[in-house]
Amino acid sequence: MLHSAASTTLVVVIGSQRGGEQVWQSMITHLIQPLRADLAVLASFDQSHELLLQHAQHIWRVGEYRDWGVLITELVGAGWQANVTLTDNLWGGVHVAEKQNGKVVLKELAGSGAILLALRLLVLRFLDNLHGHSYTQADHVCSEILNSCVQSHPNRSQELRDCLWLL
Repeated sequence: MLHSAASTTLVVVIGSQRGGEQVWQSMITHLIQPLRADLAVLASFDQSHELLLQHAQHIWRVGEYRDWGVLITELVGAGWQANVTLTDNLWGGVHVAEKQNGKVVLKELAGSGAILLALRLLVLRFLDNLHGHSYTQADHVCSEILNSCVQSHPNRSQELRDCLWLL
């Protein structure tokens, strides 16, 4: 663990952490350390990223869902499907009922949009349940794909710190 409970910045890494040890070390060196940030990792139970986990103050796990709509329902309640248009990509990972040859079959929508939404909703739940931590209220939520960090984030105290980074 790199930082104490006094850190007011939290970097959250969600989903499948790709890139390997070199990318993770680069993220630690060029993002987490310059910001003096704490690290939270949300990953499936079958993912083991020792380098990330060694540096994480918070490790959260989630199962792999066959239908990610089940997790969304657990997080926001039943009936959410009635308020959206379930299409590929945006709602990828959700199963929908459709008629084929007079029979109703379940079809998985292509893409990963619903998976990303479910993981972000789950992060919010974990953040809501953090007790004893004084992370600053999230005025900025930055979501980006992290391929690699090749330069350190400048240490701009108020601009980059005291916020929540969601990667």
